[in-house]
Amino acid sequence: MTKNTFQLACPHFGTNPGQCQNCSLMPLSESEQAEYKEGLLKQALIEQNLKIDAACFKPILKSEKTLAYRNRASLKTNGQQIGYISKNHNLVPIQNCVILNEKMQKTLKKLIKKLPNPEWKPKGNHKWENLEFDDKSKVSEIKPGRRIPFKQGNDLQNKVMKEWLKNKVEPLDKNQTLMELFCGNGNFTEILAEQGFQSIYAYEANESCIFELKRKKLPQVKAFTVNLYRPSTHQFELKQAVHAKTLVLDPPRDGFVSLKQFKPYLKNIETIFYISCSPQSLAKDLSRLHDWGFQVEELQPLDLFPQTPHVETLVALKKTDKTI
Repeated sequence: MTKNTFQLACPHFGTNPGQCQNCSLMPLSESEQAEYKEGLLKQALIEQNLKIDAACFKPILKSEKTLAYRNRASLKTNGQQIGYISKNHNLVPIQNCVILNEKMQKTLKKLIKKLPNPEWKPKGNHKWENLEFDDKSKVSEIKPGRRIPFKQGNDLQNKVMKEWLKNKVEPLDKNQTLMELFCGNGNFTEILAEQGFQSIYAYEANESCIFELKRKKLPQVKAFTVNLYRPSTHQFELKQAVHAKTLVLDPPRDGFVSLKQFKPYLKNIETIFYISCSPQSLAKDLSRLHDWGFQVEELQPLDLFPQTPHVETLVALKKTDKTI
């Protein structure tokens, strides 16, 4: 794909105030985007004075699709238009979004046909309302302000992440206890359960996600609703996993900001698989884990959202200093 093809694909992209800039890497070729994202990750590590062995830093896993891949979106509406927000905080109306998958694009067209819609008019002093939907959403159920459960936004790359995790946990002793933090509705829990671990403790703050996870009835999985940013308030639930030797975590963009508070529950952890959506927060957490005796064995960037600066990172760590 040539350098200008991405730009030509989207009629709404541009750097002017009235244009959409959400896909800010669209002027770059696929290889340039990959190099840029690897650079973001490396710079974040440098800022935390983290030195990762070059052999541990893997080339970024590119997305099979660079357009028409996204399975969920959060758009804005003022009741008259639907679109994204520009850098000068104005609503940029769109008729289509080329990174949305086919089902999402069809849903967007149906939503646009509902305009103007007085029920979508912003409340109070707000300029717009959020419209969240995914490729499973029914148009009749999409309402301003209604939140939908989180899921990874690129189905093909999500399969790549799950395969990476499967390959990492496959050689581990299945008789051990495993702890999963920020488990959501079980996207990665499914992989862990398939491997036949003796006991899996999964924790997540969102009650509806835990409800959905429990409905899956995954073998040996015990799921709990816990605010992981305040582990001291849920000592009973967390202590049940105190003997875990392996930790899997996929925190929000802020990272594991309560990691220091969580240290007592990591005393028996030997292996960590950290799935990150922010190089900056990841680097901060890796710095602390390094101080606690954990060493990065593999750092695998992944392009989850082509055309955007977002970079996902899959990290495998091993505890080398068990005296800490």
